[in-house]
Amino acid sequence: MLLKAGRLLDVRNGTYLLNQGVLIKDGYIVQVGEYSKLQKRVQTNVTSIDLSQLTLLPGLVDSHSHLFSASDGRIDTTSQMSGVQRQLVAEKNAREVLEVGITTVRNLGGSGVNGDAILRDLINAGRASGPRIVAATRKLTPPGGQSGSLSQEVIDREFLIVDTPDRARQAVRDAIKSGANIIKVVIDAGPRAINLPEMKAIVDQAHRQNIKVAAHATSEGGIRTAVDAGVDSVEHGNQANGEILTTMREKGIYLMLNLYMSDSLRHIFAAELKRSPGQKTDFEDFLKNNDEQSRQRLQKAMNAGVKIVAGSDMVFVYPGKTRGEASLIVLYALQHYGMRPIEIIRATTINAAELLGWQDV
Repeated sequence: MLLKAGRLLDVRNGTYLLNQGVLIKDGYIVQVGEYSKLQKRVQTNVTSIDLSQLTLLPGLVDSHSHLFSASDGRIDTTSQMSGVQRQLVAEKNAREVLEVGITTVRNLGGSGVNGDAILRDLINAGRASGPRIVAATRKLTPPGGQSGSLSQEVIDREFLIVDTPDRARQAVRDAIKSGANIIKVVIDAGPRAINLPEMKAIVDQAHRQNIKVAAHATSEGGIRTAVDAGVDSVEHGNQANGEILTTMREKGIYLMLNLYMSDSLRHIFAAELKRSPGQKTDFEDFLKNNDEQSRQRLQKAMNAGVKIVAGSDMVFVYPGKTRGEASLIVLYALQHYGMRPIEIIRATTINAAELLGWQDV
């Protein structure tokens, strides 16, 4: 297949190339170059598609996705579903994500023991439609899971518990056995946390098996533990200060940002706020604080020069939007809080590809 592009965005250089062709074979892009030259080289049975009225750019990467989640505001309706219902939700979300141009996701937990690995394999086999999935299977957490009020049934289904370095190594092995090709760790879960020796054991075991580690860390102490242990990415990083961000840059650790604008949060929680009118004042105060903190987080990260990747962290049913459309709102938020458009595209293409180790694929 030979695509004729009106304009093609060179993401690395931040420029548009004209009169370009994209040659695809067996589902892979094999060459990009001047259209007329590619046209002369290809065989006569190649299908040509004229996209000369359009601008082409690489497929996007959602670096922090939860395809199996479908919460209504703060009510997690997903946990009430059967395994089959959840799989159907994930297949629908995956299809909608692909339809907006997100061609790869890191699914970082929330799929039971191995739901995301199963969906990944179905998509790879052509039996389902969706993006390439980098699957985490169960999250590694301190005792009690990511929340302190979960039943043992939920804990066993969603999490692998870490309370010693030996248990940490075993948890990594168990996740990989279930099909994980990335390890997701929740370092700080409220007052409960994974300590540095446990975190080092996780990173060492994963890296020995050529698997990368994504660490949910929001507190300053949790982020420092993640960085000292040598994780590949810090997810969220709410309380990362300049010193920690500089160390992340020096170590090549990526920062995943999932920022939400106030209007987006109002839409997501609209139904719940109607049910609880007494919470509206507190919610507006939260939104004001969110705006300020989001702007500061992004500016500190850009000033430190840490590599940023974009992730939706979309677990909600967003009124009026497909899961794909909802997943793109993080890009608008990054622009709203001060990132240039070309840097946003880099955060969801070349930066994300480098984080995955796929920059040469």
